[in-house]
Amino acid sequence: MSKDLEKWFDVARGVGVASSEDDRNDDSVIQGKITSIRDYVNKVKTRCTYNTAAEALGIKPVKFKKLLGDRKSENSWFVNAGAGEPVGYADNEKHAELYRTTRIITSAEVLTRNLDL
Repeated sequence: MSKDLEKWFDVARGVGVASSEDDRNDDSVIQGKITSIRDYVNKVKTRCTYNTAAEALGIKPVKFKKLLGDRKSENSWFVNAGAGEPVGYADNEKHAELYRTTRIITSAEVLTRNLDL
């Protein structure tokens, strides 16, 4: 039997394939870590790029943005790397101290070191 055919049968039997319940459990673990990162950037009042946070969590930026949730001031610390702005936020949705510093966290190592992710 070819390797491709063996792989197809494994997938059909569910061998090595995560279930949606596994995905939900993974999402809840990641959600807890997102909360930790959000609390951290709010505490230090420093912006962080979406890509950096996603990299620290080992997920794609698109998934990070989805799991981040609604646009609210405490989420506005997560910004686009190019513009340094939270994507799609109106001025009244941005944290009042968002521009307190020009520094932006762009290294996943900063998050993993400071938060033990």
